[in-house]
Amino acid sequence: LKNYLSFWFSIIKELIAFYSFDTFLLDSASKVDEESEMVSQQLLSGEMSLADFLQNYRRMRLLYHKRVLTRLAAKTSMILPG
Repeated sequence: LKNYLSFWFSIIKELIAFYSFDTFLLDSASKVDEESEMVSQQLLSGEMSLADFLQNYRRMRLLYHKRVLTRLAAKTSMILPG
């Protein structure tokens, strides 16, 4: 019984850690997406130069896509063992 409970406890700990990580990636990707939208608005309103926009927007979009793909990879590896 002790081994059985220990096994399930470790599974539950892994799931909690995974979903905490998943939530972090989702929230942080959404935040970067919103920030990149604000940068776009700054360009359109003339508050930011094109050079600054290109540098900032590119960096933000790369970060957004890294987080989304990391989240997808984590979910896939959880579903497909090995």
